[in-house]
Order: sequence, then structure tokens, then C-alpha cells
Amino acid sequence: MTTPEQIKQVLDGVVEVRLVYRGRSKLTKGYGFVDLDSEKSYQEALAKDRIPIDGRPMLVSINNPEKRPVFKYSTGMEKSKLFVRNVHHNCTEDQLRDAFSMFGEVKAVRIVTHISGKPKGMAYVEFTKEEDALKAVEAPEIIIHDRKLIVAISNPPQKSAKADSSKSSIDPASLVSTDRKTSLSMVPRGVRTSSKMTANGIRGKLAMAFNIWLQVTDDKLSLIMEIVQMLHDASLLIDDIEDSSVLRRGLPVTHHIYGIPRTINTANYVYFIALEKCTLLSDKAAAIFAEQMLELHRGQGKELFWRDTFTCPTEAEYEEMVVQKTGGLFFLAVKLIELFSARTYDFSNLLRQISIYFQIRDDYLNLMSEDIAKQKSFAEDLTEGKFSFPIIHAIRCSPNSLNDDPVLKILRQRTDDIEVKKDCINLLNERHSFEYTLSRLRTISSQIRKEILRLGGNHELDEVMNLLEKGIIN
Repeated sequence: MTTPEQIKQVLDGVVEVRLVYRGRSKLTKGYGFVDLDSEKSYQEALAKDRIPIDGRPMLVSINNPEKRPVFKYSTGMEKSKLFVRNVHHNCTEDQLRDAFSMFGEVKAVRIVTHISGKPKGMAYVEFTKEEDALKAVEAPEIIIHDRKLIVAISNPPQKSAKADSSKSSIDPASLVSTDRKTSLSMVPRGVRTSSKMTANGIRGKLAMAFNIWLQVTDDKLSLIMEIVQMLHDASLLIDDIEDSSVLRRGLPVTHHIYGIPRTINTANYVYFIALEKCTLLSDKAAAIFAEQMLELHRGQGKELFWRDTFTCPTEAEYEEMVVQKTGGLFFLAVKLIELFSARTYDFSNLLRQISIYFQIRDDYLNLMSEDIAKQKSFAEDLTEGKFSFPIIHAIRCSPNSLNDDPVLKILRQRTDDIEVKKDCINLLNERHSFEYTLSRLRTISSQIRKEILRLGGNHELDEVMNLLEKGIIN
């Protein structure tokens, strides 16, 4: 806890320090008042705003009892100021100033910190001229402490205008149920602990990558990522039931612990929480939500129909289904981000290719990866009876009649027998189905890279592709 003596050591000309305490306790509220002996001391004290005491920044401002508190920083597009992300925790304001001075005169630099004084990995850099800020945004890369900085024009969210006393002052958020404590107790723990999308997950990385182009504010992006992750987690609960799965990420599937009725109810509940959050974004966001969730279920319906009727689709039919099913949440995330962006792009082809690549890669790993076998079960798609990409190729190029094909016969068994599944994988190898799958992945990867370049380049999306290709495409 900061003491009056520590404040006197930092500020000159202190006459008295009055800390504000919590009731009659010895704990302070984290602020106080300082009387100074002269105008000079007063100005010097203001200049020491954010000076650290015991590693925490001390915030210094003018005490004006008649003035209502206002937000300190701008809340609109600031064309001469940059918002910088991915800042190393050891980076200093002087290092940022030096790095950005190559583009023009830097007026001010501020590293954003937690109340503890620990950097948040973000900073603001303000230029004297708008055109200099634009030069920095358009620069290929700016690296400090081996980290590539992510740079954008500062565009904080607008603050709401003061409510008219004659009109309703009810916040739209207050119309939404906030009794989450009781409700969340009904949700299985596995969902509650995984319902936040981070930038470390592949969907989080994709959202962040597309925002390199679209440049929406962090608060909007964070909410969109949360919505998409909730939908993804809920859909996995349903998928595991529909696929009769045993393991998910190396753990028993949720419905084996909590039962099918409760798991279905939970998944539906989470769907509607996500929809509720969408309505807070805008009416258009809710419409996009409905459109893409319908597409997702249409795609899922096709896949279930093929599986349950033993109908082998064509490669083209399979890829169209994947765009609907796997692409549903990819399209949802990007369309929601686009809704709040001033920039316009046509991402439809890129999203289609990413969706197809993602699913074919998943199909390949399901049959070939030892890590996936540990997280789920060995060649789970064969037990499910799923027409995945390698299996479709093997059946379509079979020398036997469709009804007498051994791959299709094994698929119909939905077997748990590891030896039978190994035999099926050997058949796929003999028919070069895995080679064909890898060849298709290389082709799609090349198309994705070309489309990224056509759209102006995106180093973060390139990194996502590098991550997806690791261990798959040599």
C-alpha cells in the first residue's frame, strides 16, 4: 500500500497528503489528495503522471470538486494516432519512439498497463501529422525485441451521448437476462471452462488475421470471437452425440458423463446465449448469425444423410457440404467483423478454400495422426461410418463394384476393431488415397496463398497457414 511518505519522496513541495480510507479500516480506496506549496510544485506534480511507486503507476490529475468525471482519452477515429499491439513486455516508450520516428515526428507515446503497472502488450503512438501515421501503418514490418508489431489507426469505440432525461435511459444490455450464476451451474464444467476463444486457438488466430485487413476495435473483435467460440463448443457437444464419439481431446465425451438429455439441452442453451450476445451487436448481426447457423446445419444434415444411407458423395458434393458445415463459423466470424469495418473486401473465395483445406486436413489426420488417435480414438471416422475425403477417393476409384467394395463394407460395420480399421487404412494406401489427399491439400494451400496476395497480403494469415501445414505438407 502506498504511504504518504512515498508520495512525498516522489513529489516536491508537498504540504499535506490525505489518503481516502475504506470506512474505519486501515485499507485505502486507492486514491487521495495532495496539497502543494506553490504553482511550480503543482505543475511539476502534474508532469509526473504515471510515475511508478513500488512498480505501480501513480496517476496524477487536477482535483476539481465541481467538475464531473469524464473519460480521459479520445473516443473516435484518431488519424494521427496509432494503436500498436504485440508489444514486448520489456519494450520501453523510448524504444517505441525511436522505432516510429523514421516515419515522422512523434508527438507522444503511451504504453498501456494494468493497474499493477504490468504492460498489457499494447501502446499508443501519436504523430504530429496524419500522413506520417499512415506511413507507419503501411510499413511492411516494425520489429522490437524480435516481435513484429501490429499497427493500426487508433479508433476507440464511441461513447454514448448523455441520455435525455425525458427518454428511457434503460441500457439494451439490461433487457438481457443477467442471472448467469444460477444458469451456469446447469452447464457442464467442460463447456464453462472452454467457452472463451483465445488468440492461441486456430479460430482466434484466423479472426485476428482477418482483422489485419478489416481493422475493427478490440472490444467488438473480442465479443465476436467469444460468440463464435461458444457456438463451436456447443456444436462439438452435439457432434459427439451424433457421431457416437467416445473421447474428445483425450477425455470422455460430455454426454458420457452428464447424459444425452442434459448435454443436448446445454448445447441449445449455449447457442441461445450466443444469439443473445449477437443481438447486442446489432439486428444485422443476429440476421448473419441465423444465416450461417442454417448453413452449418444444412451441411451437417448432408453429412449425416450420406452416412446413415451409405451414400458415397462425389468430391464436389463433399466440398460443397464442407463449405456449409465447417465454413459456417468461419463465414460467421468474418461477416460479423465486416459489419463493423469501414473497409470492403470480397473474402468469399478465400473463406471457401480455407474451410475446405481445414476439413480435408482434419480428415487426413483422423486416419493418420497418432496424436489425434490419443485425443479421440484410432481412426474414429471409420467407426463413425463417415465419408471423409480419403475414403471418398478410395471408394470412387475402387476396381470393384460399389456394392462389393471392401472399404465401403468396413465403413458400414462402424467397427471398433483396430485390426479391421488398420486393414481399411492399408486399402486406402494401396489406392493412393492419402497421396491424393496430400496433393489436394497442396493445391488448395497454393490457391489460398495466391488469394491472400491478391487481397494485399496478410502476414498473420500466412502464419496460420504455416501452422496448419506443419507436419502435413512438406
